[in-house]
Amino acid sequence: MIDNMVKFWEQSLDIYNMMYDEPVTISDLPTIKDKLTLVDIWIIQELQLYMSKMSNEYDQYQLCYLADHSSRFIDRISRWYIKLNKKNLKGENGKEMFMVSINVLTYVLYYLNLLMAPITPFMTESFYQFMKNKVNNKFELFKPESLHLHRIMELKLEIDNVDGLMDAMDLFIKSLELTRQFRAENSKPLKLPL
Repeated sequence: MIDNMVKFWEQSLDIYNMMYDEPVTISDLPTIKDKLTLVDIWIIQELQLYMSKMSNEYDQYQLCYLADHSSRFIDRISRWYIKLNKKNLKGENGKEMFMVSINVLTYVLYYLNLLMAPITPFMTESFYQFMKNKVNNKFELFKPESLHLHRIMELKLEIDNVDGLMDAMDLFIKSLELTRQFRAENSKPLKLPL
């Protein structure tokens, strides 16, 4: 699943390069903070929660829970963030939104790789090298030669007025999953209104 996300990220970079005839510049998240959509803010909050859980599990040597946290976060990226943000990630909503969405997805994939590196070192290193070759190597995240030379740092991004966003998105996701489950159990087609 991670390789599909990285391939989609690569396709977004290629589309950007073709549309605007310039390479994508990855910026620090605080510099684009004012341009983030609610979906971007939600995935960043999910990332912060994931980082917190993974750090706690690593600190306490509770390695049995790492896979659960990682699979939940990967699901949130692939099934929800990318699908909800697909128009921005394909450039349909303008250059600025395209750039912001690519930046957010780059950060999310970078930190996912960084946090999974101790348990899947070869796969994460492969993705890191691939991503490093695709983006501007002058960017701070991709300066070290190897992912394993990075220190796990905290992502601190203060965002205003989004206190209930995580709960709202959890409710949204749960309601869609229940609707899909109902449709599957009752053999209802997806396009038929309930």
